[in-house]
Amino acid sequence: MTIRSAPVLLVLGTDPGPEFDATATRRFAAALTRAADTADARLVHHVGDALTAEFDTAAQTARHRAFSASDDVVAQAAELAGPHRVVVVLLAGDTATARLLLGDRARGWSILAVAGTGGLAEQLTTAPQAKPAVQVVEGDDLARLQERHAVAVAADDRLGYRIAWELDDNDVVKRILTRNLSYDLTAGKLQRAGNHVGVGILVLGVIAVFLAVLDRQLDAGGSVHDVFRWVLIVLPAVVAALVAVDGVTGAGRRWVLIRSACEQIKREIFVWRTRSGPYSSAALAARAEPASATEVLVDQVASIEADMLSSMVAAGTTFVPVADGWVDSGAADDGLSRLDADHYLHLRLDDQLSWYRGKLVKKQSQRRVYHTFAIVAGAAGSILATAEQTIWLPVAFAIGTALGAYAKQRQLDATILGYSRAAADLVQIRTRWDARPKSRHTRAEFEQLVADVEGALAREQGSWSAQMKVGLEAAAPTPGDLDHAEAPTMPEAPEIDLPRVEPAASEPA
Repeated sequence: MTIRSAPVLLVLGTDPGPEFDATATRRFAAALTRAADTADARLVHHVGDALTAEFDTAAQTARHRAFSASDDVVAQAAELAGPHRVVVVLLAGDTATARLLLGDRARGWSILAVAGTGGLAEQLTTAPQAKPAVQVVEGDDLARLQERHAVAVAADDRLGYRIAWELDDNDVVKRILTRNLSYDLTAGKLQRAGNHVGVGILVLGVIAVFLAVLDRQLDAGGSVHDVFRWVLIVLPAVVAALVAVDGVTGAGRRWVLIRSACEQIKREIFVWRTRSGPYSSAALAARAEPASATEVLVDQVASIEADMLSSMVAAGTTFVPVADGWVDSGAADDGLSRLDADHYLHLRLDDQLSWYRGKLVKKQSQRRVYHTFAIVAGAAGSILATAEQTIWLPVAFAIGTALGAYAKQRQLDATILGYSRAAADLVQIRTRWDARPKSRHTRAEFEQLVADVEGALAREQGSWSAQMKVGLEAAAPTPGDLDHAEAPTMPEAPEIDLPRVEPAASEPA
């Protein structure tokens, strides 16, 4: 019987040593078997007797049987893979293992060297300046093997996801994920820079008001007065320069645009992984021009990136470089494989709901701090007025005004309300799905679940982006504004209890 070609996971090497006891060996074999199943790959093992027995046991529950290596293991792996890729998991290894990998037929195979197993695996992943204890290969042979995408991996719970990523043939989607990681890191960098500039403007403004009042109160003369005078000349100039820099670079506004694009791309990838919405079989069949689900994804992502790069993001934004390779999400996920309902609910809905709840706790704490300081500033102004120390009133008012400006830029109230509503939407969607009997968990219902979840996230993220743009476009107060500020008043806090959201139809993302 002819076996159809598929990606191949080749476990190669020698005895990994005492660190691989019976428990570690069993976990290692199970992780590799699960990875092969996830990637719809064949598992070929050419290792010691102990590992062979564990692979045979683990493979009994796998979708595909494991193959014990033949005399020509390279030819066997190449034949099983056909046009697909072969990924080598290297345990230790000796000169015979090196000869197998140096053959022309093994050229281009990626090598995942398991850390801590010694031998060839250690030599391939050791830094050039650090000489390993064992020299299995040298010279040109060593250089040729090190050029073969040889990376060190740990035999832990993440190993299976890393292997599934390497086995996947969707290189174009891997590049999309790599670019999206770059956008994410860039947005975080710009957000921190924008926050630092905004806080710096407000703090320097308050300091300028305080020093101006202190100068009048002390009625100093001579060199002391000259110092105050020059400081009060320099501080407003520095604040004006920071305002100008923020206006020119637009770091605060650019990070919002980039973050919004990141979330849009993330939504598209999740919908693509479920093969729903525009990526479903019915939607693809209805297209005027034939296209695969991956081709549609590329077009959708290209449109998102074009919109982002046609904005102010294109002017002066240097994206954080990210090398091609595994994009580790940190979740129990390889980032590429198809998702069924259970995995989608865990990786998308539950994860996002947990994120919202964590952010709500943090934002509500920030909001309480802001309100507390605003109350203190107002009370201090009243006390100063009663004590006829009116000369210090501008300082209290400046602090209150600065806090108000900062809170307006952060859009705390609007953000809390948006997160609360989105969390309520997700809870209701999950509850409706769990309430349905298993017999109604059909493909059509699953596609509607994906549409509902992604629609709820799109509404919240669109509202958040619009609110943040409004807050960031508000001009930061200058020292003069703070000096003539009115007494701070406490804003009314909006209700943020989780609202009851009625089911709403939403289009697939």
